[in-house]
Amino acid sequence: MIIVISGPSGSGKSTLAGLFEVKGFKRIVTSTNRDRRLNDPEGQYYFVPKEEWNDDDYICVTNYGGNKYGIDKGYFDEINKDLNYIVVLDEAGLKELKEYYDNVYGFYLNVVEKTCRERMAQRGDAADNIEKRIAYDKEHHRFNYLIDDDDLYDQAFFGEDHPSMIMRQIMDYFNNNPDSKETIDEGEEILAMLHKQK
Repeated sequence: MIIVISGPSGSGKSTLAGLFEVKGFKRIVTSTNRDRRLNDPEGQYYFVPKEEWNDDDYICVTNYGGNKYGIDKGYFDEINKDLNYIVVLDEAGLKELKEYYDNVYGFYLNVVEKTCRERMAQRGDAADNIEKRIAYDKEHHRFNYLIDDDDLYDQAFFGEDHPSMIMRQIMDYFNNNPDSKETIDEGEEILAMLHKQK
């Protein structure tokens, strides 16, 4: 299966995806034509020069702050359907991925603006970039996201919680839901760490 994490900038999406990687999930690395930042973790993106970017080579393409993001179509030729994957996408990307691939589950992180600002500042984002991201998220109603019966997302979480607590809630969504066809093997070490957070 593929788990998609969405939410406003600074909501903890990449941190949560990293926890699932520790759990054994494979991260689907997205590509971008933006410049690499000094604080970009190694392997979080494939960086493509703007002059080489072609939207036709990617799915789930989005334009964010004047930069393009997407998943290389060739990536899915290498997907092993017996493994679990995690990826960070926006709403449009989730919708397209669900059309392209089976067993895709979307989860949304609701986080208040103040917390997002603080997290972006802590990770070293420039002040003008923070303002651009906040303005984008407001314009696209990404704060206080409400899920209705027809929504793409399977569930939303209050993202003020510690990322391990949100991971616990996502695992419970699969493991304690009688309608779910998927389960996540918790593992004793991960389970012990999560229960300590309760």
